[in-house]
Amino acid sequence: MKLKWLILSIAFAMLFMIGCEDNDDFEPIGYTGNMSESAQLLSFSDNEFVTSYDIALVYENSSYWVKLNTATNVLAVPADTTYDVAELPLFGYASDNDTNFVIGNSWIDDDTYNFNDNHSVQSNGQTFYVRTTDYQWIKLEILYGSQLSMKFRWSIDGQDDIIDTVAVNYTADSPVYYNFSSASEVTPNNWDLGFIMLPIYTGPEMGYMNMPSLIMNKFNDIQVTVITNQDFDDISAVPTSPVWNDDYQILGYEGTYEVLNYHHEITKVLIDNADYTYIFRTGSKDYKIRFYDYAGYTVVFDFDEL
Repeated sequence: MKLKWLILSIAFAMLFMIGCEDNDDFEPIGYTGNMSESAQLLSFSDNEFVTSYDIALVYENSSYWVKLNTATNVLAVPADTTYDVAELPLFGYASDNDTNFVIGNSWIDDDTYNFNDNHSVQSNGQTFYVRTTDYQWIKLEILYGSQLSMKFRWSIDGQDDIIDTVAVNYTADSPVYYNFSSASEVTPNNWDLGFIMLPIYTGPEMGYMNMPSLIMNKFNDIQVTVITNQDFDDISAVPTSPVWNDDYQILGYEGTYEVLNYHHEITKVLIDNADYTYIFRTGSKDYKIRFYDYAGYTVVFDFDEL
């Protein structure tokens, strides 16, 4: 085991050295953290991994909304019973889209509307389970909402004896972004490429299987082009007439250019195209990445700014 980690440490050090050759001011990261413990969200411009939010609490269109962070694949599902006795459903997890929200404002009891209390409303008793950015299952009930604030209670699945009740203040122009792992309001960080564990439904017998996957931040102006016939070290600029793609799932599980390939016959994840180079365009800057290896829920890669 010591020899294994010594070899990995040497390999990581070599990756840092390689990445620094082209640009003395840019010292690239060479590997992710453990993807099975938390989503690894890489910010190209900051050259570091950052955190993100799980839910946004929003006053919008004269109503009070809970919106999931779809960029990091936060999922939710309604429970069949009230908060005190609710149990995590076995299936039915979903994320928000442009027109449908898993939680949204479906928690509101319209009969509790109070004009004199900043147009407030109370909960209809609906409980939800939320799969967070860091893969925790959270039991959640929205208790109260008004034009000025929202109140909710939550607990980690299986820890019903520890319930946190939270009140936040917001405005129509300033939503609140909440992260359950830190149990705090956060400022959404800018990130470009995410290394995540994606839950894939395999059927009623097996349920969900977490598959390692890559996603681009759908809320960023980010595009990728894939170079299959040129060595990473020889690429110093974007090739002529590149084919750009902004499909945020193109590098993910079963995507057109899936990076982490699951081989059922050996039940192992491999990087089949370790010789490919991926060039990402974010605003006015371009970056190149080559993915070397995947082991122990960690991706080893070479990364540099063009």
